Amino acid sequence: MLLLRNSTKSSTRRLVLPYEIRLHTAHRDEQLARLVAEAFALNQQSLRIQPLTGGLSNSLFVAYHQQQPVALIRVHPDPPSNNYLHHSKHNPPPFIDHRTETKLLCWLSQQHHLAPKLYGSFQNGRLEEFYPHHQPLSSCREMIRYAPVIAQRMAQLHALPQEIVTISCQERTRQWLALAESLVVSHERELSPFLQTLRDEWQWIESVLFHNTSAATPIQSFLAQRVLTHGDLQSLNVLVSEEDTTDVRIIDYEYASYSPRGFDLANTFCEYCDMNHLCADYDREYPTTTEQKDFLRSYLHTLGQPIPSEEYLQELGEQVGRYTVVSHISWAIWSIVQHFQSAQRETFDYLQYARHRLEGNAFSKRLFWALES
Repeated sequence: MLLLRNSTKSSTRRLVLPYEIRLHTAHRDEQLARLVAEAFALNQQSLRIQPLTGGLSNSLFVAYHQQQPVALIRVHPDPPSNNYLHHSKHNPPPFIDHRTETKLLCWLSQQHHLAPKLYGSFQNGRLEEFYPHHQPLSSCREMIRYAPVIAQRMAQLHALPQEIVTISCQERTRQWLALAESLVVSHERELSPFLQTLRDEWQWIESVLFHNTSAATPIQSFLAQRVLTHGDLQSLNVLVSEEDTTDVRIIDYEYASYSPRGFDLANTFCEYCDMNHLCADYDREYPTTTEQKDFLRSYLHTLGQPIPSEEYLQELGEQVGRYTVVSHISWAIWSIVQHFQSAQRETFDYLQYARHRLEGNAFSKRLFWALES
């Protein structure tokens, strides 16, 4: 068992290391190896650094020592440079509040066993537990196979007390929108009409979902309850054991928020569609009524609710569907920001992803709101 420097088996101290990792240099792996060597008191020359693919926000690496994984290294993207934001009257809030994320990760892993262990942090990232015998779902459609267990994990998260995360999905999307506007105005004005469309859609969403709460039905009130949400429960963030398919781990809580439970459920249903490869067929891939019921039945059972009727599950699925517009538009706005600042922007078309999510929004408005965009 590898132990952190200055730690014991009974008490592992989380390190805060004075390093900033520069990814776009010839000495990247040397920097990462030095970081891990310092944290775990290992010989730097004995470490091997292996990049991981799949991260759309962060750059991911695994450090190996004698063929055994030591830790996952998560490097956060650089913030947008000042020349991007020189038109802004004030500095926008951080794109992701990594300080709160770190506190949440510690709390979830130490007290509730719902997240990887956090080993240490550095200026622009962290060291965390790597699950060597777990693999992410191979495709979005695999969400169907593991839906009951994924629903259990979501319900366990939603049942926790609100202690650390206070920001809501609405507040975060407004912050992303303000940042996107600053970036577009200062650097790529030709995106202004597209961003205006996203702004208009978001204002409509706020008016119909978050401001209009009169005459809510019991199901609508249930979905509007604010809980601790994951916010990004997609195939890449669901890890399944190679030996026990009931052993499912959830990772990546950086988009956690204190939001309506309907948002988290709807966002997960959207992730049944193959949006990460920019080829989602929303009509064919959005979960069927039967698939929705399977997920929701497991979710409600984990919350300790009475066995629901088929009619209740039908109505619940339809009302969850109304929240899918939140998912599509918030991630489209997120993608505009990532177009400017993500480390993966050279290999992933964030603008096309934003357009793809806008198409998903049109699908959701037709299906659940009986509206044409």
